[in-house]
Amino acid sequence: MKKLLVSALAIILALAPLSGEAFAAAAGKIIEVPDIKIIIDGKLTPYADIPINIDGKNLLPLRELLASLGVENDDEHIRYDSEDKSVTIYKDETKIYMITGNKTAYVNDSPVELDVAPAFYVTDRGNGKTGKVYIPLAFVSEALGKKVVWNGPSRTVLISDEEKYNRIKEILDKSEEASEKISKYKMAVDMDCRTGTVQAGQVGNSTVWDGTGGDGVNVSMDVRADVDMSQKKMFMEMALDMFGVKIDTATYYADNASYTKTSDAQTWKKQTYEPEEYDRLFAERVSTGVPEYNELFYAGLDHVRSENPGEILLKGDVFLTELLSESLDTVESGFMPTEEDMDFDEFNTEISLDAETYLANSTVIRTKSTVEGKDGPVETEMVLKLLFPSKLQKKFILLSKGAVRPFCFFCMFFSALLID
Repeated sequence: MKKLLVSALAIILALAPLSGEAFAAAAGKIIEVPDIKIIIDGKLTPYADIPINIDGKNLLPLRELLASLGVENDDEHIRYDSEDKSVTIYKDETKIYMITGNKTAYVNDSPVELDVAPAFYVTDRGNGKTGKVYIPLAFVSEALGKKVVWNGPSRTVLISDEEKYNRIKEILDKSEEASEKISKYKMAVDMDCRTGTVQAGQVGNSTVWDGTGGDGVNVSMDVRADVDMSQKKMFMEMALDMFGVKIDTATYYADNASYTKTSDAQTWKKQTYEPEEYDRLFAERVSTGVPEYNELFYAGLDHVRSENPGEILLKGDVFLTELLSESLDTVESGFMPTEEDMDFDEFNTEISLDAETYLANSTVIRTKSTVEGKDGPVETEMVLKLLFPSKLQKKFILLSKGAVRPFCFFCMFFSALLID
């Protein structure tokens, strides 16, 4: 069933803006990286000054970074000595001492060798030159007891308290363990995607979501499925509305064959499979086991309070790199962006779990992006929902490998059309 999510995300990737600057540069050279995203405790954190990169390491302005990490922004906790260009940081029981241009730092008076030294960077934004001290993001965060995860494809740094990181990991591990015991389940996948032209107004910009002309596109997909992994049977209904054209499809899998009927067909179309190929469609659950993928969830999600006492609610600005990567693999088109090109203005994930069983109630993914179109800026919004009936057996989709792959080839074709 995971392929349903991958196929839906493939549609969004086709509409996503392309950006990204490689980090390759001469040793010691400072390059600005305005597209780097910093997510702290599940929240995308903006910075007034542009992050920089030296030798593949990200640095952020001294006070802005420390304040976002919970350090008091005053001279008692952040001390900069202009004579020797040193920085001393105090937070709780931790003391960090660094010198601009020096790769040796001290944490509680113990020396630590840095991958990159703090730097003094001067910029000119048209209102005069200004210089600020930039400090290594990963080193300072980890010295303050944070867990740091770098995700190259989405160019995102995720920072989380180590205690919270371990707590989220424990919750998701329990959900993953519970899902392994499920062989029968029902689920629904609802996707709504729209694009519209951004128009300037006297008060501010507005987006026209016409979906009928210019760069406007509206797409919706509604899937309902009943799956029996033990018997290797599945029935699925799918309704797709694209460019105002509606296509309804029903597919039944059983006994090494699939039977498909569309809304404009009079009969069912049968496709047979070799036993090995059919078994792969209903392969037993395989752990995703991708460290980067798991770390994104552990570092990017936050356990938030729910109004429902029987619910565990996890939210965060998580970029689902593994699923996006699989979407790119699914849509083998020369028009598709590479992993390094993927960029979104917003990307948020919300996971609801049953507090007693740790099985999934729902997963909601929201994305937003803006790219320059032929008639001006074009904004794309997508909401993807995976819903699991509360009184039926369920399976946690995001951390499991399903085997059914309906309409992947259709989504490939559709995605290529949108890019072209």
